Amino acid sequence: MEFVQLQEEEIIKQTMHTIFDGFTADIKLKYKNPDVYLIRIYATPLKKCLLIEFSISGNNIFIGVLHKCEGVSGSILLDKIELFARTIGVKTISLNDASNIIIEECNIKISLQVLYLLTAGMSWYNSKGYVDETMYEGGIGQDIRSDEINQPMSTFIPKVIAGLTKDEHYEYYRANGKTFDDTVDSQGIPTNYMYELLTNINIIVSDLHPGLLVKDYFNIVKTLLKTPPTTNCILFKHFEELISFIDESFLLRKDLNGSTKTLAGKRRKSCKKCLKNKKHIKSNKRKGRKGRKGNQILTFNLNDIK
Repeated sequence: MEFVQLQEEEIIKQTMHTIFDGFTADIKLKYKNPDVYLIRIYATPLKKCLLIEFSISGNNIFIGVLHKCEGVSGSILLDKIELFARTIGVKTISLNDASNIIIEECNIKISLQVLYLLTAGMSWYNSKGYVDETMYEGGIGQDIRSDEINQPMSTFIPKVIAGLTKDEHYEYYRANGKTFDDTVDSQGIPTNYMYELLTNINIIVSDLHPGLLVKDYFNIVKTLLKTPPTTNCILFKHFEELISFIDESFLLRKDLNGSTKTLAGKRRKSCKKCLKNKKHIKSNKRKGRKGRKGNQILTFNLNDIK
């Protein structure tokens, strides 16, 4: 292993030790891309807290996985990643928000991003400064979401239905007699599947009625989801469907292109610049990496560093 590469890895190793003290770090080079590092952080051998990847050229860190871990909140882990980025001279951090509420007993998965949009007009990552810049030009994404969640459910749901009616993805519901059209039965009762869903929810939880503002309705839903009783799987299945339908209606202008945060403050000198590499050394280093079998570089316990 060349001296320059050792020096580069030592900088990363010591930085990880300082910031993620008490965790275990697994650092590898990305397969077929020897300038990109993959870093996994574990609280225990089986408990993965986060996965990030970045190029030592100092442009961007991508967060692949972030979990609340062994009493350490997601906010604290995110702060640590941002400190790590600033320390090694990375300017931006990006991610795709795929966070979900998982209720294993009921085999249910609910998008946490969409639930936050329905209650606050922004996702958890949005509140931390991570935004889809194509959606936030002039703050338009935030304004649209705010307008949608500050109206009654009775006004909001017809918009959702209109969006679903145009979506061929829901043909399988129609094929099974579940309509999204404005139809009624012989008694004049709406047969629209969305209204049936809302009615079923209201029967189980009387507080959830169409007169509520969207944000108030889903704040009640969020509270119920925090302590889901295993005997109430039918209710949570209704929530899963309702939130999925709203998501697919595209009313909330969800971040579709991933979210990015540009770190504030004076940018520090990047690791690469600190190394003062010459072009021919950089070239040789890349060749050496590409020629190595596998992509394992180093795995270490941060507590082992003195």
